[in-house]
Formats: sequence, structure tokens, C-alpha cells
Amino acid sequence: MVEKLLVTADGSQIHYDLYPKAAPTVVLLHGNGGNRHYFDRQLPIYQQMFQVIVVDSRGQGLSTNHAATLSFDLMAHDLYELLQQEQLKTVSIVGFSDGANYAMVFAVRFAKLVDKLVLNAGNVSLSGIGALTHAFDVTRWYGNQLVGKVVPVFKQRAAVQSLLVKPVPLAWDELQKIQAKTLVIAGERDAIKVTETAQIAEAIPDSEFMLIPTARHSFGRQHPQLFAQMATNFIEMQDTK
Repeated sequence: MVEKLLVTADGSQIHYDLYPKAAPTVVLLHGNGGNRHYFDRQLPIYQQMFQVIVVDSRGQGLSTNHAATLSFDLMAHDLYELLQQEQLKTVSIVGFSDGANYAMVFAVRFAKLVDKLVLNAGNVSLSGIGALTHAFDVTRWYGNQLVGKVVPVFKQRAAVQSLLVKPVPLAWDELQKIQAKTLVIAGERDAIKVTETAQIAEAIPDSEFMLIPTARHSFGRQHPQLFAQMATNFIEMQDTK
């Protein structure tokens, strides 16, 4: 493993780990407020078949954010710069929760760079989030905003949490721009409504929808090897068209 760093135009530092291999590349994107270690127990599966890049998203983990705000578009451009730095023409992406939203924005803005896409527990609309979960997110974000006026670390937390309480910067019809073959995974008991996840799968032209019975938002953490094997099988699958 090689610890690497991307310094963006605004001076932000994006930390990522590269697991080199002479094979296709998979990029792993974690959820809100998390870091690249979310995937630690999934990594051995991916490493068998792929070169792997695991990223600390802007303003999270070890990565910093020197922009005035934080957005999925900023993060998507970070990933674009990272791929340019690594001289990669195409990658597959596995995204969890906010990482799935991040992956969708990237796959719309930079469609030709994405080979396969695995989306777990993402959302496009705020109405796709369970009411209690959304209310908790808003309360936490508002509290951190207030405290952040005097304590900088809470201001940083509020910026990250703003991604949870503001709409993902995509219209539903923009998902038609995604060219990658896509697997959309939903947990039957996820905080993200199954109807939301199914609508994402329906909106992406070349996609498959997989519903996991009884699974919650933490499915990938609770069953890391199973999740990683599902993602790997899909990415490895040869196109039949």
C-alpha cells in the first residue's frame, strides 16, 4: 500500500491509499463523516482482482477543505484530479451512502471515466430519506453550525453534515447521462427508502437493482466480505451487449 496525497487548486489536501496491481482500478468512496478505513474489512476481496484506491473525501478523515463551502461537485472534481494524477483513463467506483451520491455526481459529470458503478444506500431527493433520520440530521447540522461560530472544528463538522441536509446537485433526468453499467443495492430496512433506491436504478440506463432482505444502512460494515464479493462479481462481469 502507498499513502498518497493530492493537493487541489484551493490548497485542500486529499489523502488516499493506493494498492498497486497490474489490473483494472476500483475506487472506494465512504459515507458522510467517515473515512477510508470504512472499507478495511472489504479490501482483501477487492485486492484479489483489482488495483484499489481508497479515498478520504474532502473535509473528512485526513483530507482537508479550504473552499468556502463543501459540495459533491467539489468532491467530484477532486476525484477527477486524482485520476489525472494517477494517469488513469477509466475506473470502477463503489460508493456507500454519501459515497454513492458522490459517485453518481462524478459519473454524471465525468461519464466517460467510469467503467462500472456500485451504489449502496444513496439518494437523490431529500424525501428519499426516512423522516426521523432526516430530522436528526438537520438538528445535528444546525447545532454544529451554531457552535461552529466560536469553535472551528464544529464549523468543519457542519460543512460535512450539510451534504446530508441539502439536495444532491442532480436532477432525476441527469442520471440518464451515466454511461457505466451500474448495480444499485438497497437494504430492505435501510434509512434510505427502498422506493428512492429503486427509482435511482430505474433512472440509470444500464442498471440492475438488488434488494437485500432485512439489511439496514450498515449492511456493508456488518457483512464486509459478502458486500465486497457482490461488488467484485458485478464489476468483473463481462458485458453481454
